Amino acid sequence: MQEVANSTDDHTLILGHTGALAVNPTSSPRMPCDANKDFVPLTLVFKAPSV
Repeated sequence: MQEVANSTDDHTLILGHTGALAVNPTSSPRMPCDANKDFVPLTLVFKAPSV
């Protein structure tokens, strides 16, 4: 994800999931990128129920 956050072109995409974008920043505050500032959501790909 760091490579995508540091990308300088406007055509680099990443398929993220809850673990990488929501859970990891909460459990590891020293992450090298901020999901809220460094990434822009485009669309919802799928929904999966969780327990």
